[in-house]
Amino acid sequence: MEQAAAHDIVVPEAPEGLQPLHAIYATSCLPNMKRLINQDRLKVTGFYKGMKCLTISDTIQKSFDPGKRMFINVNKPEDLTHLYPSK
Repeated sequence: MEQAAAHDIVVPEAPEGLQPLHAIYATSCLPNMKRLINQDRLKVTGFYKGMKCLTISDTIQKSFDPGKRMFINVNKPEDLTHLYPSK
């Protein structure tokens, strides 16, 4: 959040790639977003090119998420057992 004012996009980057659903977007992104939506080009990161983008490295993320749990995909109740195993 502290870096957001100086960038159009602040996005975490995991070893698997960018995590655009966890990013912070400035209103300056809206024209590019709208243009691509109108062209039916719906890839979330499709408008990143040409924007002032700051990626948050895996090393920085580990400093506040040492368990690396923030990007675990949960689609069904059983997936929660990986996050909260019974004791």
